Amino acid sequence: PVMDRPVSNKDPYAHLITFVCIYEIMKIYQMDDEFIFVSLFPFSLEVKAEHWYEVIPPNWSWDELYDKFLNIYTFLSQNQLIT
Repeated sequence: PVMDRPVSNKDPYAHLITFVCIYEIMKIYQMDDEFIFVSLFPFSLEVKAEHWYEVIPPNWSWDELYDKFLNIYTFLSQNQLIT
């Protein structure tokens, strides 16, 4: 069955808050949070953000991903380039 992604929001701040909340519900204990965040984050993205994720340098930390995502998608959402 096809499932809608639970994180579907054009507000990058809301997207990240929802992503972190979902993580907290599903947290895997005794695993490094950094690894889990970085590993799961691409699955929360939609088409345009997936493309962005595919072309960024590999091995970014969660803090780097978080900051870069907010920087680009806050700019784009403010300029109404995200449809």
